[in-house]
Amino acid sequence: MHDKKWRLMFAFSLIAASAVLYSFHYLIFHDIEHLLKYGLHELAFVPLEVLFVSMLLHGLLERRERSHKLEKMNMIIGTFFLEMGTDTLGMISAFDTDEPALPTRYNPTPGWADKEYAEAIKAVRMISSGIDASSSDLEALNAYFAENRDFLMRMLENPNLLEHDTFTDLLWALVHLAEELRRRQLLSDLPASDLEHLSGDIQRVYATLLAQWLEYLNHLRGRYPYLYSLALRTNPFDPNANPIVG
Repeated sequence: MHDKKWRLMFAFSLIAASAVLYSFHYLIFHDIEHLLKYGLHELAFVPLEVLFVSMLLHGLLERRERSHKLEKMNMIIGTFFLEMGTDTLGMISAFDTDEPALPTRYNPTPGWADKEYAEAIKAVRMISSGIDASSSDLEALNAYFAENRDFLMRMLENPNLLEHDTFTDLLWALVHLAEELRRRQLLSDLPASDLEHLSGDIQRVYATLLAQWLEYLNHLRGRYPYLYSLALRTNPFDPNANPIVG
């Protein structure tokens, strides 16, 4: 409300200033024809000025600002994967009963381009559930989440992520899974119904995390080839992954 009132006052001030200046012009030169002629000329140029300034220039500035925000978000996403994202993906993939097929489906190589990444991301979003919560170590996953709980909370509090719905959804899915595991006193003797519930929670994280990881790798490929090289050499789906360059 205050902002709207300020805008109206500012607009009226500009109109009043223009009226005063035109009045001074007439009092000094007494040439109403000149005022009407050039006033109409300037008024006719206003639509073009709106086109060039408000649409074209503003559009360029807005695109630059959007690119700057996207770069900030990608830095935050990169921090997430360096800190815990890649390790989490490796741990959760152990619950996938289709794991033997993973290296061929989600194992990016240096030769991958936008097309390969787009196809892999599309396939990930349509992935059917192969997650079985009883097929790996829930206790180890719970302990890992406990160690990184503060980091996850700080990520969620970051205001720069408010415009990145996909990554925010991933963080909430991780927090939810972490809470599900933390609330259970014993994870080694759960009934089949509860294991099925946890499988669904793990699947939610898995599909979202995998798609975000592929998007992150494609971003690195175009902007930071040295980080991209390390990410490929530490690929959690590559059984022969080795950070040592050989």
